[in-house]
Amino acid sequence: MDDSTSGSLLGIAISIALYALLTLSYAALSNVRQSSLQEEAEEGNRRAEKTLALLKKSSQVGATYAVLTMALTFIIAVLASNAFLQPLVAATEVEESQVALGVLGMASVAALTIILGRSVPEGVGSSYADSIAMLFTSAMSLSVTLLSPLTRGLMFISRAVAGVFGGGQLVNTVTEEEILSLVNEGNTEGTIEDKEKEMIFSVLQLNETNVREVMTPRIDIVAVDVNTPLTEALDNFIDTGFSRLPVFEENIDNIVGLLYAKDLLNLWRRGGLQSDRTVREMVRPAYFVPETKLADELLRELQSRKVHMAIVVDEYGGTSGLVTIENLIEEIVGDIQDEYDYNEEEEYTRNGNGEYLIDASMDLDDFNELLEVHLQAPETDTLGGYIYMRLGHVPDEGEVIETDELTMTVLSIDGRRIRKVEVMRKTPPETDTENTETTIEDAAEASSSTEPPEDDDSSQPLADAS
Repeated sequence: MDDSTSGSLLGIAISIALYALLTLSYAALSNVRQSSLQEEAEEGNRRAEKTLALLKKSSQVGATYAVLTMALTFIIAVLASNAFLQPLVAATEVEESQVALGVLGMASVAALTIILGRSVPEGVGSSYADSIAMLFTSAMSLSVTLLSPLTRGLMFISRAVAGVFGGGQLVNTVTEEEILSLVNEGNTEGTIEDKEKEMIFSVLQLNETNVREVMTPRIDIVAVDVNTPLTEALDNFIDTGFSRLPVFEENIDNIVGLLYAKDLLNLWRRGGLQSDRTVREMVRPAYFVPETKLADELLRELQSRKVHMAIVVDEYGGTSGLVTIENLIEEIVGDIQDEYDYNEEEEYTRNGNGEYLIDASMDLDDFNELLEVHLQAPETDTLGGYIYMRLGHVPDEGEVIETDELTMTVLSIDGRRIRKVEVMRKTPPETDTENTETTIEDAAEASSSTEPPEDDDSSQPLADAS
């Protein structure tokens, strides 16, 4: 081996080492937790302050990394060619074994660059992001400053080219799937708790949830007639613990407004709560929304309008249910109970040996998650609705519904409304649920499907007791 080859190999080793350090620092900066750095900066850590300042130049950091890695890749390629291919070009006679060794040498350098210069440093930098980022902040800041004229020029050209093809500026977009993947990874590593994971998932799903899925159904609405005496309405507030009640005229489909408990309290305090006065005098306007309105849109509207309740109407203008801010927030954080909710029944109880006692108003998606099955009923939202669609008639107490994984028995019925269902697993949950879906069409046997009644929907507390 001559001096030229030895020098080239040494240069390759140094270049790969620099490549590794560059990748290590960039991976750390890309995965650093800014919240923890902020805490350290507030405690006087100068390195944390410098790292936070560098993170504000993320575009320049990325451009600097791209320029330096491209330069190192070019240098490694030139040195590898000088070490393994140049001797072949200079030789008068070349044997096949020499060609094979040359190709093997080039391939080895490429593999070492990918493994030692890229893959390993990326993994290490991501795992120990905070400490490594602060360690290399000064070096990376210096590189960004020195290469600033070049990187700014490249970024300008990139934006100009993007503008030609319809892009005003280069934007790094993060998809919902990427966020969910990161949350799952954080949950697996223990940095994100199960409750935090569920809350993040719920926030992302809120823009896919219709008001119909979260509302209190029509059958569970507690409302007062517009001609009800105020003293009787006050008794309703005391009995229910609600702070607002819908007011109707003639029937529940003709809701004319809302009655506020605070208004009655103010009237009572002034001595104006006579028995001859009716609810009509105290009605406030109600806010009406369609069933198809998205939950996240409604939450923003309720906040901007400074109201806590909306009346949900169906496609024919009839009352379908009502929804409160509490209903919407519960979609994110789970059930919220106060001192007036102590009589609420559990949505389900586990009896052991794969047996469950479940409220028929349970959301079908929640039921699928609980039992790890994939029952599907596109036209209904609840377990009771699924049973109605499956049977095609009003069930009797004790009637049994079979699926591949479950045996469901109707335990109690109130009028035409299914109240309680006993569910028993036939088999343990499948780890791969891809082929376990049970649709209405697959499950139906001799009976034909019918639409579920309007009053079969989820049961929720009427309103917040604020």
